[in-house]
Amino acid sequence: MAYNPYYPYPYQAQQPQQNNAFISARTIEEAYNWPVAPGNSLTFKIENSPFVCTKTKGFSPLEQPVFERYRLVKEEDAPQAPVTPATAPVETPNYDDQIKELWEEINALKSRMKWRNRHDKSADDNTGETVSE
Repeated sequence: MAYNPYYPYPYQAQQPQQNNAFISARTIEEAYNWPVAPGNSLTFKIENSPFVCTKTKGFSPLEQPVFERYRLVKEEDAPQAPVTPATAPVETPNYDDQIKELWEEINALKSRMKWRNRHDKSADDNTGETVSE
């Protein structure tokens, strides 16, 4: 990319970009003006302020980057006890009654189909038409 005097480049030299790494920025404006390659997302820690910013650009070069700012807040009333996963056994539901009802319905439909097929065949045989020899 050639130098463009009308595009505001940040003065700070670019740091190597790593996944899940914070880029240190002096101000929010510096983070906002930081160039982002298409399809990438960067996370900035603003120095001397309680803000973290993300800048994400889609894959289309015509898209404008999405800039979001988050305030870091410490929770004073947060519980201090460690959170442990539940050790109670998980009960699996019993589907036996539903399965039994479904099989009864399936068998009833099968017997109706057998009766209908037998009835249709006998009706076809007794059409009353005479066959010429």
